Amino acid sequence: MSPFDVDAVAEVLMSIVGVSDALDWFIAFVARYSPFVVGALAIAAIVKERRWRMRVWATALTLLTLILSRGIIAPLIHLAVPRPRPFEVLGIESLVNADPGSALPSGHASLLFAIAFAVLFYRRSWGWWLVGLSLLNGAARVAGGVHWVGDILGGLAVAAASALVIHALIGRYRPASAPPEPAAAPPLAKE
Repeated sequence: MSPFDVDAVAEVLMSIVGVSDALDWFIAFVARYSPFVVGALAIAAIVKERRWRMRVWATALTLLTLILSRGIIAPLIHLAVPRPRPFEVLGIESLVNADPGSALPSGHASLLFAIAFAVLFYRRSWGWWLVGLSLLNGAARVAGGVHWVGDILGGLAVAAASALVIHALIGRYRPASAPPEPAAAPPLAKE
């Protein structure tokens, strides 16, 4: 398997389904509920900002990135590229409820990665954790039979492009860092 053999990655992920009920439950749980965790952590990252102007900017960056990624670009691609889901093509039962229809790009991936990439612009360490959770969700959705690996990568690409475009548009309005505390005056020399 080469590092870029996405079909082999999908086979490995789908092969773990049915190994145990506990693993199937975990895959379904991550595929269904990790979006709530990512959303809650993004809200916490914004609320944690001390300055209200930075909170407003971070909220605008995150929401505009979400709107562009999941609300505009992903639906347009769904209309232009009708790609069936794995459970439709392979005749398998998916672990996660999903409507038949276009799978490219993954709506979950375009949503979760949009949040993660937006957060990277104002809370880098939090953003990387969110990227990890988004990858875990993508792996669970592939294993669960509702997406191909390419669908997840497509959602990632749509989200990254959206975050870069929105940051290019509003990045200049980011509030400046708080001024540093003034240094203490040096002690007076004794004569």
